[in-house]
Amino acid sequence: MASFKQHTLFSSIAGIALFPVALLFFEAEVSDAFLISLWCWFAGMLPDLDSDTGRPLDIIFSQMAACLPFLIVVQLPESTQLSTITLVFVAAYYFVKKPLRKIFEKQTVHRGAFHSIPMGFLISLLITLAYRNEGVLAWMIGAGVLVGYLSHLLLDEIFSVDLLRVRVKRSFGTALTLSTGSASLNILLYLATMCVLAGALFMIPFE
Repeated sequence: MASFKQHTLFSSIAGIALFPVALLFFEAEVSDAFLISLWCWFAGMLPDLDSDTGRPLDIIFSQMAACLPFLIVVQLPESTQLSTITLVFVAAYYFVKKPLRKIFEKQTVHRGAFHSIPMGFLISLLITLAYRNEGVLAWMIGAGVLVGYLSHLLLDEIFSVDLLRVRVKRSFGTALTLSTGSASLNILLYLATMCVLAGALFMIPFE
């Protein structure tokens, strides 16, 4: 299994590669291309949400606590009072830092649902919906998230092959997979992904 530094380096390289792609092929603004690259880098850490110990979980939830309140606040109506915005922001911040983290730690196991391709699609679509007011940029951000997420899974699979001893480790096939290991969870995850995709297609135009 790759280390935290290796995962973040790999996803940052993927993000850097997406920067000129967004500029040249999708005619994105420089600031938008940078945002896509940033999300790609961040998404490279997301599969380790199912790890209860170590540095990745601390960093991921700290960053989520900083970013998600902003995403929630921008969805509020323009007429919302400043006091209400402040309360929503603070509540969202502390909810992510404490209760949400505890829920994740109790309900997830390492190399479980979060180390699967469908979970990568679901998370990327949810983030796409969070940027739904940005039009086609939302889809580009979602694509960046998916690339970063899959880079983590791919690197785990690469590290599960020991080239020096010419052997495949037991962890091979547990990351870059279409299954969560549970039939009921597979059904739930695929249904959720299809529903969110349908909602994104309905709410976010490609033009």
